Amino acid sequence: MASAKDAHTAAVGCKELLESYNITDVEIEFRESVFVGCAGPKLLRSLASSDITAGVRAPLTAALGLPIAARATSYAEGTGGLYISDGDKIYVLSARHVIFPPSEGNNELYDRTNGRGPRHDVLLAGPEAFQTLLRSIVIKIAVQHVVVAFYKRQLDSLEDLDAEVRMEIEGELTKAAAAMITLSQFHDEVTKYWCEEGQRVLGHIAYSPPIAVGTGAEAYTEDWCLVELNRDKIDWDNFKGNVIDLGTDCTNQAFTIRMYPDNTASTYFKYPPNRLLPLRGVIEEDELRRPQMRDGKGEPCLMVIKSGCATGVTIGRATGVMSFVRKYFSNGRDETSMEWAIMAEDRHSGPFSARGDSGAIIVDGKGRIGGLITNGIGQTDSTDITYATPFSWLLRRIKARFPAAHSYQPPA
Repeated sequence: MASAKDAHTAAVGCKELLESYNITDVEIEFRESVFVGCAGPKLLRSLASSDITAGVRAPLTAALGLPIAARATSYAEGTGGLYISDGDKIYVLSARHVIFPPSEGNNELYDRTNGRGPRHDVLLAGPEAFQTLLRSIVIKIAVQHVVVAFYKRQLDSLEDLDAEVRMEIEGELTKAAAAMITLSQFHDEVTKYWCEEGQRVLGHIAYSPPIAVGTGAEAYTEDWCLVELNRDKIDWDNFKGNVIDLGTDCTNQAFTIRMYPDNTASTYFKYPPNRLLPLRGVIEEDELRRPQMRDGKGEPCLMVIKSGCATGVTIGRATGVMSFVRKYFSNGRDETSMEWAIMAEDRHSGPFSARGDSGAIIVDGKGRIGGLITNGIGQTDSTDITYATPFSWLLRRIKARFPAAHSYQPPA
């Protein structure tokens, strides 16, 4: 902080410089202040499925599965999986390798909880995720344009329509035209208020231990970081905390059926009326290893859900298998870790995760937290098997540094 003496010295120097150019009619004044960066717009509110923008706005809402990237290495994108509360601070939990890509060669402890050292900003939506968002809006506009054109052709070509049918088509035409306008306006808002990186700063990296393989007696992978949330980015009146938006691509009936591969089992998953599945509780390691559900063949399994930057909301199947995974490093050494393995829902469904989903939280139908995605294996960018670190173990690791840390719950 500058002193009064420092300000006086600087003022005299400025005045002498101005006088050397015969500029004398200037008053020099110093004001003490604290610089605060512009937070940009607040995260958007999740809207009802009846709103045409409900699905495309999801990446800009506060619902979990936040698309994130470190500003300095925005080519590496991943997912913000969970809000963690510690005192008056709220952090976003993710995987360290999302924020500190291993290719950068940095695997040292990072600790800025004391506010010292250079600040490393984290963006909501890196460049690729943001362009994907814009394309999704444009595609939805194009779809409505096709619908409008179709209804217009119907009205023009079918002159013998009775009044009731014509009125019905005109109503659908009006609805599609209004949807096209709403989407176009939303696209304009996104490009105006979210396009610049400075408008999408979600927070800054606060803490991350180095990535470690085969950690502790359990031999799990330790790959996590905490991003301190910029509180100005949150609309606190509408903030729901740790919720997953189940999306608009699958009806509530179809989603519910997919959560029960054994149709004789008792139901425990209830599709939330507002699509927002609240996260409550933790699945303990014993249950991860011994699932209480059964699949269609009667085999033990646990149907799980995740929301990630790359593949959005997907349903997967955990069989209780803990996999030994050998990891090879650039220096020639290798280490083995234990991972919670998640497979695709079935052989007809797409992958449970892909590159860019690291950092996402995996939950069951009750909203209980099972694990944090760290990696996977597959033939392409998508994965045949997703690997996660059990959250019950990970939370203990977090609490070793932040004893009061817990999954954030909004005030009642």
